[in-house]
Amino acid sequence: MTTTPEAKPPEISKTPPKPKEYKVKFTPEEIHEYQIKIFKQEILEKDVDITKWPQGTSLVVYTIGEEELNDLVLSQKSVNIFDAYYDKLKTLGGTLLKINNWYGTINPKMWDQPKPKQKRRKKNG
Repeated sequence: MTTTPEAKPPEISKTPPKPKEYKVKFTPEEIHEYQIKIFKQEILEKDVDITKWPQGTSLVVYTIGEEELNDLVLSQKSVNIFDAYYDKLKTLGGTLLKINNWYGTINPKMWDQPKPKQKRRKKNG
């Protein structure tokens, strides 16, 4: 009678998955300089739910090579978005096609603020 070696369970990797590599990358210094906030990158326009974003959010449409890409970006001025993407795409050989405004329905002052906790009422009785 022969014994077979026990099968080892597959090892689970303890390293976190690598973040997605985007074609257009902004450094924290560039984001601060251009005064922009990037919510999502390389998305489809149909996947944007306008009720979940602050007012004034823009969809930036651009191409790199043959691929058309979309980013969801917020800035107080559209010219800041234009400047940031124009400068970045110029170095990557891309083209800025358009900036669609009027995405989002949430007041920007209320964006990213924690919701107040509701006080529990004591029941007298």
